[in-house]
Amino acid sequence: DLTLDDYETILSRNFSAANTSKEFLTENDFYWVGLKWSRPERSYALALRTRYATRYELGRGFFSANPVEKNNSSIVDQSFSQKSQVLHELSFGYAESFTFLNGLFPQLSEFIIGIAPKVVVSGASLDATFTNTYKRDSESTSWIHQTGYEQQTSGVFSTYGEQYFNSGTLPVQTNETIRDLMQPSGIGFGLDIGVTYLITFGDDFSLLRQQNQPTEKSLRIGLSITDLGAVYQYKSPFQYSTESEEQFT
Repeated sequence: DLTLDDYETILSRNFSAANTSKEFLTENDFYWVGLKWSRPERSYALALRTRYATRYELGRGFFSANPVEKNNSSIVDQSFSQKSQVLHELSFGYAESFTFLNGLFPQLSEFIIGIAPKVVVSGASLDATFTNTYKRDSESTSWIHQTGYEQQTSGVFSTYGEQYFNSGTLPVQTNETIRDLMQPSGIGFGLDIGVTYLITFGDDFSLLRQQNQPTEKSLRIGLSITDLGAVYQYKSPFQYSTESEEQFT
């Protein structure tokens, strides 16, 4: 149970005066194996890893009944959403100095382009959103109460949703383990791609003598896009949603 001081601590740490909700994120990566082979102008890599991430957003209204003034409206947000995903990835990396771009700039700088296609096996996944907000315009005396729910799951997460929404009974606590969470439930592909601009300075001439001298004094500017792709969920996919409802209170 939370005391009044606990509520105040949560609000002061996570919610500013203008925020109606707060997003939280937890991520864990485990590398099973990683290999890299470097050459003077290119390099290759192979990696096998497991990633787990859960992101949830919590409404301020769970901790305070005082409305937030925003855009000439008073809002009490008691909504909740959560996304959880387990991904097993086998990625193949390749990076090379891009000759064409290098020729447009001084020899003491270099463009390096990397690309990493990957095969993705998904574990259990969860994407659920519960909308529960109260809103009142500055010119109105009534509150508009909006509610709605939607959920998409796969793997072991689907067990609870199917039992509750199909039978109307609360799921019985089971003994699922992290191994059950990691069991394959989907297959897909992904792509990471990035560009690095490397500039040497001072007495570092390693880009002119790549065979004999490592780069020691440099500035690197990088841009990357990661996790482009799609996953098909084939094990126990489950979807449930309700229509959004509005009531005046």
